Amino acid sequence: MNKSTAEHLPLDGSALGALLSRQRDEFSCGPACMTSAAAVYGAKTMDYENYRAALSPNPQTGSDNFDMAALAEKTLPFVSSGEDCYQGGVAIANIIQEEGHYVLFLCREGQRVVYYDPYHHELIEDDINALEWVSESGHLTKWCINLAPLEDNSIDKWRQLAQTPSAEASPARNLPPQRKR
Repeated sequence: MNKSTAEHLPLDGSALGALLSRQRDEFSCGPACMTSAAAVYGAKTMDYENYRAALSPNPQTGSDNFDMAALAEKTLPFVSSGEDCYQGGVAIANIIQEEGHYVLFLCREGQRVVYYDPYHHELIEDDINALEWVSESGHLTKWCINLAPLEDNSIDKWRQLAQTPSAEASPARNLPPQRKR
C-alpha cells in the first residue's frame, strides 16, 4: 500500500455533516452509506433503520456486498456494481481501514478521491492509489456500487459543503424563542 496523503475534514456542525448519516455501531457502515447515498440524491424511500433492517449486518462481518448491491438497485439511482468498475462519481466502496469498511465515494479528479467515512463522520480526500481497496476477506478487489452521475460534481463542491456551517448548528437556532414585548 502506498503512503497515504489523506486530508481529514470533520463534519460535525457542517451542512454536509447534517446531510450524511453516521454509523451507529461497529458494523453498520453499510446501512449508513446507503442512507447517506439516498440523502445525496434526495431519495426518501428508506431511512437508516429501514436499510439496517433490510441488510441485517452481522456483528462479525457487517453487510454483504451482494445484498447491498441488490438493495441499491431497488432504492437508489443504481448504475452498476462489481470489481474494478468505479466510474469516478458517487459510489459505495468496500475498503480496508484496520478492517473491512464501507465508505461513500463522492468524486474523483485524476488520482484524488473524496469520500465520506460514516464511522468517523468525516470527509476524506486521498490519493485513490493509497487506499487498500479490497474486501476484508480479500476475495473482492476494488469492489463498489456506482450510482448515477451528479451535475457539477467536484471535490471543491464537497469540501465547501464540509466547511459550510449547518443551519441546524447555527447559534440562533439553539437559542430559546424570544418573547415579544
